Amino acid sequence: MTQPEGGGDRGDIAGLSDGVTLESPFRGRVRIYQPKKGYRYSIDAFLLVDFALRSIIDLKRKKVVAAELGSGSGVVSMGLALSPAIEHVTGIEIIPELVYMSRRSADSSGLGKKVGFIEGDLKNPTTAGIKYGSFDLVVSNPPYRPVGEGRVSPDFTKAVARHEIASTVDDVSRSASKLLKNEGSLCLIYIPERLPELLMRLQETGMEPVRLRFVHPRPAGPARMALVEALKSSSKGMEVEPPMFVHNEDGNYTAEMEAAFEGPK
Repeated sequence: MTQPEGGGDRGDIAGLSDGVTLESPFRGRVRIYQPKKGYRYSIDAFLLVDFALRSIIDLKRKKVVAAELGSGSGVVSMGLALSPAIEHVTGIEIIPELVYMSRRSADSSGLGKKVGFIEGDLKNPTTAGIKYGSFDLVVSNPPYRPVGEGRVSPDFTKAVARHEIASTVDDVSRSASKLLKNEGSLCLIYIPERLPELLMRLQETGMEPVRLRFVHPRPAGPARMALVEALKSSSKGMEVEPPMFVHNEDGNYTAEMEAAFEGPK
């Protein structure tokens, strides 16, 4: 899915002289610096934040400590941090330039004490000082395509985000299983055609899929994305939620999508 179009409360772009743009998502409550060219966040970020925040109710913990695997521009981590139920978020990102911009964004948004970004490989986060078994919630928007499927972008940041060059969904599952406390939650956004593989990988790594929701661009069209929650060391069964629609038939965003753009209250 693509980045939301127009509307200053969703993320107007102010061109900056150093090859970076400034966004104002979540109704202007955070500021996101990201490159004019290269990896840029999309509507997937808002869908993931909305889905993950609803999982917090089931965690039954007063203050939730969260991590994001592959934090990119930092928009998901900072969206989560807007929730009073979140105590702290740690974003783990392998690309140094994106880590630098995310830290700049957090400080500019007044979230520097609640969100931290670390340069590191999600396959081995302990090398970056991350302790296993430390998190209640882990979120990730892993690359959707295996190498060899489709055109790989010549821009490295885009290539890593879209294709399994630096990490795979199996890497994300294994890392999350180690990072989470027992009964901790992993929330992902993925593509439906690779959903069987994802569910299999989750179970192989001790993560039990418990919640699934399909996202459709419009009510009459097929699902383009799938939101999945899995719990570590859980025997809870799977719940398939009603579908989410991004647009109404008239092309406008649905009320539910508008609420996702707004973020946590």
